[in-house]
Amino acid sequence: MGITRRSTTNCPIERAVHVVGGRWKSMILYGLLDGPARYSVLRQRMAGCAERVLVRQLRELEADGVIERRLLDASGNHVEYRLTALGEALHDMFDGMRRWGETLLARDAQRAKRISA
Repeated sequence: MGITRRSTTNCPIERAVHVVGGRWKSMILYGLLDGPARYSVLRQRMAGCAERVLVRQLRELEADGVIERRLLDASGNHVEYRLTALGEALHDMFDGMRRWGETLLARDAQRAKRISA
């Protein structure tokens, strides 16, 4: 069953957010930056995500051409996900987000220190 993903925007930021936006999609993609991962590994990493939500997010990312799903055996019980070339292009964006997030965390720690002092 294929998922058709449509976007009617001409705004590049809105289009990018349509594809990678949301808590779980971002975390899935970030987790795949280091290389392919089996479904079970992704499921463990996304412990707070309902299984049906995870499956839906993976299907949408696949439909958008950002990740690919690979069967590891004929039964279909073992599946691996990996970034496509389009997904690999997200490295710089996620590196920037990680650095920005580290800045926010450091700022939050400083605020907490001032409040508790």
